[in-house]
Formats: sequence, structure tokens, C-alpha cells
Amino acid sequence: MVNKQFNNYVSSFKTFKWYSALVDFSFVGIMALFLLIIGKITESAMIKISMGRSTEELKQYFLTAPVDQLQQYTGQLQFYVVLFIILAVLTLIVFIFAYSYSRALIWNRINNKKLTKKTYWKWNSLNLAILVILFLYLIFYWLMMLIFNALIKLITYPFTSFAMTRPDFIRGTITLLNAILASFLIILFLTILFLTYFNFAKNYRVMDSLSWAFKKVTSKFKLTLTIIFYALLTYLFIGLLGIGIKNIFPVVWSTIFNVLLSLLYLAWFRIYLVKTIG
Repeated sequence: MVNKQFNNYVSSFKTFKWYSALVDFSFVGIMALFLLIIGKITESAMIKISMGRSTEELKQYFLTAPVDQLQQYTGQLQFYVVLFIILAVLTLIVFIFAYSYSRALIWNRINNKKLTKKTYWKWNSLNLAILVILFLYLIFYWLMMLIFNALIKLITYPFTSFAMTRPDFIRGTITLLNAILASFLIILFLTILFLTYFNFAKNYRVMDSLSWAFKKVTSKFKLTLTIIFYALLTYLFIGLLGIGIKNIFPVVWSTIFNVLLSLLYLAWFRIYLVKTIG
């Protein structure tokens, strides 16, 4: 069984599909460009609001400016507040629509299904439901990390004198254990998320797909743990590679490289998960 799962893990790199990675690259690139434009608009608006003055100069202006000028400034400020709200809502809508479209492209391709206008809108409904699941999972994540750190303090309490003589070792060990648990919980969520997407592309039923994903994980829990173990090993390798890149290249380029590595990892994990447990 172990050899079979290890062979599946190794062969997953040979069957890597570039399509999903390219869709992810396109999505991130388009959203980055959109956010850059929104950022420029916001920056321009902030300059107009401040009238090119510093904070102290604005305070002095409010204290000395005539009433009619302050009323005019208040009217302009209200306009920009409305503008910021519109930009925030627009950004959220564009993100959800673009994200849903990119997920639909990827998972329909994996399932050899054709994407239509009717089925695309269902992906938006699914992702809105997943936002609720994500919120609940973040609470679960926070509780797990809180309990884990409380247990570590309880376990290490009898060894306080040893910990005081080797604080760097203890701090490093706790940091490593926290990182492993955090990575495990993140990959577990990705497992549920990807299985939900995989099933949804077949039947387009939101609750059925969520239920199917949870049942798949619980009914094949041992296999799920094996998948997460190999995914953690790969994540560790990607993390070490990312640290090396960060130490070699400038911040901008290292950030771009690490984002690309993360997207490649997600593209690999999708196919590996589906072929192993799906």
C-alpha cells in the first residue's frame, strides 16, 4: 500500500497538466493589473483629498480656512468616500466573477466537460457558499492553533529550567511545529475545496458537492492523511526553494517567482489529489 501511494506520488509529476497552471497565471496576472489600476485611481484620489498637503498642513488648513471653503471641501470628501466604496464593491465583484470563471475553466477541463453561460453562473453560487465554509474553517483553524500552543506550554512547563538555558532551540522547535500544523490545516482545506470543485463540475449541485467532499475525506481518512503527507513534503521543498530564491533575487523578482511556484504547486496538487482519491 505504501509503495503504491509513493508510486502514485512520483508519477503525479510526470502527468502534470499545464492548462490549470496557465489559467491560474492568467487569473493572478489579470487581477494584479486590475488592482494596480484601482490602486492608481485611489492614490490619485488621496492626493486630491489631501490637496498635496501633509497632515500638519491639513490641520492648519482646517483651523484657518473660511467656512465656505470647508463646506466645498466636505462636499468633495463625500464624493471620494462614495468613490472608494464603489471601487471596493467593484473589486469584490470582479474578483468573484474572475475567480469563478477560472475555476470553471480548470475543473471542467479536468472532468472533460464543456463550460456554458448557464453552468458558469452556478460557479458563482458555489464560491459564495465556500466563503461561508472558509469563514467557519478559519474559526476552526484558530481554535486548533490555540489549543495546540496551549498543549505545548503545558507539556514544556516541567522543563522550564531547560528551556531557559536553550531559548533559541525551544523557540525554533515551537515555530517549526506551528508551521507544520498550519500547513497541514491549509492542505486539508485545499483537499476539501478541490474535491468539492471536482464533484461540482459533474453535477452542479452546491450542497451535494460539499457533502460529497466531506464524506470522501472522512470515509478515506487514512488515504487522505497519506495524500496530505506527500503534499506537505512537496510544500516543504517549495518553501525551501522559495527561501533560496528570496536570498538571491531582489524583492520584486523573488515575490513573482514565489507566486509562480505556489501556483505550480496548486496545479500539481489538483491532479495528484483527483487521481489518487477522486
